[in-house]
Amino acid sequence: MHYAHGKFVWFEHHSNQRTEAQAFYRALFGWHFEENPMPDGSLYTMAKHGDHGIGGLRVSAQERGHWLGYVSVPDVDAATHTAVKHGGNVLTQPMDYGPMGRASVIADPQGAVFVLWKSAGGDAPDAPMPAIGSWCWMELLTTHDKAALTFYSAVAGYAHDVKDMGPMGTYYVLKHDGVQRAGVFQPRDIPMAIWVPYVNVPDCDAAAAKAGQLGATITLPPTDIPAVGRFALLTDPTGASLGVIAFAGA
Repeated sequence: MHYAHGKFVWFEHHSNQRTEAQAFYRALFGWHFEENPMPDGSLYTMAKHGDHGIGGLRVSAQERGHWLGYVSVPDVDAATHTAVKHGGNVLTQPMDYGPMGRASVIADPQGAVFVLWKSAGGDAPDAPMPAIGSWCWMELLTTHDKAALTFYSAVAGYAHDVKDMGPMGTYYVLKHDGVQRAGVFQPRDIPMAIWVPYVNVPDCDAAAAKAGQLGATITLPPTDIPAVGRFALLTDPTGASLGVIAFAGA
């Protein structure tokens, strides 16, 4: 059975505006949605890109929507214990989710929320290049980059590379078993730490413009990253943050 430890393998949208969220992502990325029965008798809304499930939607009582990333770990209980030891807060204790896997929900010491996850069926292998319209990167925007690096190294086993971004500051690339899995960046002014998932798009400017027309707020307009591509940050109509990126040479 294959596992890709350190990889964010699932993404879940939480909001009290599920219908609005579905309409937005359907129009922006061409996703479609299916209701799937759960072992407890409830229904889970799955987001699909083509034939592939890429995420889920859950109803939340919180006023502001958010995306929740699931990171693959070898032992959820052990990783949860380590998270607490290093200053994290457990929002949901480790529990089994029917035949699918085991998970806990954690807030890191700066408040960014994520899921520790072990799938019962293993993780999907990495694609050479994520498909257009699918998730392609995960980025932690934090209030304390050095503390975040220490925490995630302990909890998820990450090493990291350092990238000098010039006037923008320093960007850290989290790696597990030599594979790049996520980024860490400390903006100059950020009210709270947050994990932000990115979707691969063919044209960043067009995607950002369309998102704005669909009711999103563009929090960072399309910007070039030398030798990488062009990206933008936005919040969807429910308040959930995400990024879009068009890779150079793609």
